[in-house]
Parts: sequence; structure tokens; C-alpha cells
Amino acid sequence: AEAAAGLPAEIGAAFDAKAKQLSKPRKKRQPPEGQADADAIAPLSVVATHGAHGAGATCVAMHPSEGLAATGGADGKVVLYDAAASKARATLSGHAGGVTCVALHPSRAAVLSGGADGVAKLWSTAAGGKKAAAAQLTLGGHAAAVTGVTLHATGDYAVTASADKSWALHDLGERGERILSVGGAEGGYAGCAFHPDGLILGTAVGAAVRVWDVKSQANVATLEGHAGAVQCLNFSENGFYLATGAADGAVKLWDLRKIANFHELPQSGGPISAVHFDYAGQYLAVGAADGAAVYETKGWSCLKTLDGGGATGVAFGARAATLAAAGPDGKLTLYGAP
Repeated sequence: AEAAAGLPAEIGAAFDAKAKQLSKPRKKRQPPEGQADADAIAPLSVVATHGAHGAGATCVAMHPSEGLAATGGADGKVVLYDAAASKARATLSGHAGGVTCVALHPSRAAVLSGGADGVAKLWSTAAGGKKAAAAQLTLGGHAAAVTGVTLHATGDYAVTASADKSWALHDLGERGERILSVGGAEGGYAGCAFHPDGLILGTAVGAAVRVWDVKSQANVATLEGHAGAVQCLNFSENGFYLATGAADGAVKLWDLRKIANFHELPQSGGPISAVHFDYAGQYLAVGAADGAAVYETKGWSCLKTLDGGGATGVAFGARAATLAAAGPDGKLTLYGAP
């Protein structure tokens, strides 16, 4: 059944309160102690590899403060990898098709995955035990593949985007209730991302990004300019910038204060599969058909090119000290200080 239209007032109030709490100190916040500087990015090298999945595009996420990576593969599995111990922690099976996207919860021992089977699943990341083997929640309602999952800043809600031309907001409580759904897009969505304050949502559809006011479900801005289909997007932690990557090999940077494209990175040697800002917003990682690269976010110069084959997923770990890259061969590669 279709979810009821509109956001309940109590959820809207919770979103407002969290946004107010986060936005005020953000402008003055300093990078965390031990944050990698630009000189530490240049010597990044392979510190671990793991054959997490069979062949096929692989997505990856890293925890913002713990040494934990999660990958999703075309084999339908989610793999948790302990970066500190350099070994797999658990393999989570339950999707009836490939896993297209993963997101590690920053404050709960949980990972959210989206799949070609049209559902998202919330799993425990607790080490060992039966709880880590079965999904805690299944978030349904889509008629085609889930192509994006993104966690709200409260930690209590998530949005799924789908190839069925809709996005939906879900409660991550005991029942995994679908709160609302917004359909009618001109095409299937390729991904989604919450702004760090949690009041707006970006969705990739065709060669554009639609920006939504989550409370009113109004499409408040449309970012156009890519020549190819937008395949990935990520907001910077300071809330000012949005990075988008497309099938045309372009990565565009948008200033949300002006709703304008202010920079474009040099064209890659193939489609862009992933973009990810580190948690201090000082670096941007790009995953493309010809590999991964890291850029600094002041002058947008390239600090490091990682020639490990194609990268279908990239994610920074804590303090930008680690970069995870996932490839079309199903492998996870971790880069760090040699």
C-alpha cells in the first residue's frame, strides 16, 4: 500500500531540532585531531585487499569513527570488514539479487543496504552471533531496484531511491515503517543523499540532480549541466558543496548557497561511479572506470591517483587516514599510510 502523503508533524519537528543543533557549530568546527594533511594523502598505498565478492560492481562504505568497512556485491551479499584486524567480520546474505548501495550507521551498530530486489535491509554490525547474520529490518514498497540509501542525521530515519521513479522515507524503528513516498519522476533514480543537516535531499535522475525539501516534499532546485546520466552524488560535511559524477566522465561541484556549478574536475577515462567527501570536508575521492583519485577541496587539485583498476565505490574512513575502494572484480582495497 502507498504510504500516507505528508510528513507527520512530530517527525518534522525532530528534523528541525537536529538541523538547528548541527548547523550552528558547523561553521566553526575544526578538523578532528589526527586528521590526515595533504602530505599524508600523496603517499597513500595499498595496506589490505579482500576478495569480498564475485565479479560485478561493488559498493563500499566506511564508518566515520571506527575501522569498519562494508561492501555490497553483485552476488547479493554484504560483507563487513575489520580494517584494524585486516579480516572479514561477517557475510550477510538476504538480498534476492545484487546489492547496489550500502551505508554504515554512525551511532548504531548497523549497516543499511539496498538491492536489485527492490528492498533495503538493516543489519547488525555487532561482531559474531546470530544477530549479525539476519536482517533486523526489511524496508519495502519499491517496484524496481533500490539504487540509493541515505541515513538521516537523527539516525532514526533513512531514504531509499529506486529505479521505479520514486524515493521513500522510512522509520528505522522496530517496524521499519514507510512514512512517505514521492513518485512521478521522469525516470528511475540512480542514487540519493541527505544534506548533513537533514532538511534537504538530493536525488540523481537522468542528467540532473533534483533537490528536495524533505518536510514538504517540494522539489526546490534542479541542478542541470551534465552531458551524461548522473550516477552518484555526495554533500560535503560543511553543507556548502555537492559533488556529482556522471556517465560522461565529468565530476561537477555545486555551491548550494548559490545553486550554481562552480567547478568541474578534469574528465576521467570513463563513467564516474562514486564520489565521497571525507568527514571533515577537506578531500573528495572519485571512483571511475580508470581507477580512484583524491582531490583537495580548496583549489580542487589532484593529490593522488590510485591505479588499482576501476573503482565502482570509494569511501573515506576516520580522519581521512584510510580510503576504501571497491572494484568491478568484487574486491575491496584499503589505502593508507605505508
